[in-house]
Amino acid sequence: MKKYLTLAILLLLTIGLKQSAAQILHYNSIGITSFAISNSAYSGLGHTATISSRLNLLTISDEVNISAGTHFSVGFAKNSSSNGTNLLLDIPALGEVNFGHAATNESALDYGGFFGAGFGNNMMFYNRADGSFDENSVEGLYINGGVKFYFKDSSFGVRFSYLQGSDSEDKIYGLGLMYNLGIF
Repeated sequence: MKKYLTLAILLLLTIGLKQSAAQILHYNSIGITSFAISNSAYSGLGHTATISSRLNLLTISDEVNISAGTHFSVGFAKNSSSNGTNLLLDIPALGEVNFGHAATNESALDYGGFFGAGFGNNMMFYNRADGSFDENSVEGLYINGGVKFYFKDSSFGVRFSYLQGSDSEDKIYGLGLMYNLGIF
């Protein structure tokens, strides 16, 4: 049930709602993320395409705001329990603090960052070595942060994430590169 609730929340967050500049602002980034996965069922590396989407909920200043969003990732992984390539989904729902570059349209800084926490779900769908199909899911506390900056007249970001599953052995680390869409 948690999976479906998480997916429903993320769909609502990623819908491009038409908002005026005086209301909640919607920001998007695209990029790639690599994950190092270690849990009781499998371990491995995954590489994904990532869509980051956020709604600015509270603007504190031209350089700081609070937002709700996601860094939805889909891609492929290799793990210790399967034959071949496996489907990997990483679905966090987060509250974040954004500061400096790309925090708001009014930010004049060339650098900035963000940090946040929330609930995350990392799922891998794979074929076991014996030929049977299986799915493994890690759910729990999701923490992430990163930096944003200008490079050659474009806006980029580097992000780190950590998912601590409910089982103390379940740990997933992510490292991503983002291209920020929009004019900053």
